[in-house]
Amino acid sequence: AIFRVTGRISLDKDRPIWINGQITLHKNDGKSTPVLIPYAQDDTLAAVIQRINNSKSGIVASLNQDNQLTLKATISEGNPRNNFVIQHLEDSGNLLV
Repeated sequence: AIFRVTGRISLDKDRPIWINGQITLHKNDGKSTPVLIPYAQDDTLAAVIQRINNSKSGIVASLNQDNQLTLKATISEGNPRNNFVIQHLEDSGNLLV
């Protein structure tokens, strides 16, 4: 099971990301409901982080103390055994590369 994913590159949350794509997450709701987070080249990383956090997907995004993107699982809506587990994480573009 995966609890947290952290990047290795220091990022500026206020600069445009210059790529298009979509992040697909699966909710921790017992049904693995897909949650789609689109992003476009004019978006900032701060805007994408806000979309992830507002999606109620069971995953929160932030920049850590080294300005690296971090995705972390939260408490499951459906099954306590799935607490703090990232069920599915996919990116159609190159944001999470």
